[in-house]
Amino acid sequence: MNILLSIGIVLFTAIGQVFLKKGALTSKHLFINRYVFLGYFTFILVMIMSITLMHSLKFKYFSTIVSLNYLATIVLARIILQEKMKPNVILACLMITVGCIIFNL
Repeated sequence: MNILLSIGIVLFTAIGQVFLKKGALTSKHLFINRYVFLGYFTFILVMIMSITLMHSLKFKYFSTIVSLNYLATIVLARIILQEKMKPNVILACLMITVGCIIFNL
């Protein structure tokens, strides 16, 4: 159950970020459109899932899971929004990954 919640939190956070960016890029009226609403709805879902996960997991591991959101967001932005990945973004991804590994040793 914890693994499914963890994966869900990471994926839904990244999806929410992509929805918000897509909504900001396509909006003509004060950033109010279906993508923005979907993004905020996804974040409410992530909040509920995070609270549920924090009840059964040590905070040390939860913070590592949350940091993986950055990686998932970058990958989804590349796939869905066709954003370019500059060398400094790739370096940042590697540093986050190494930090997660070291933090959990």
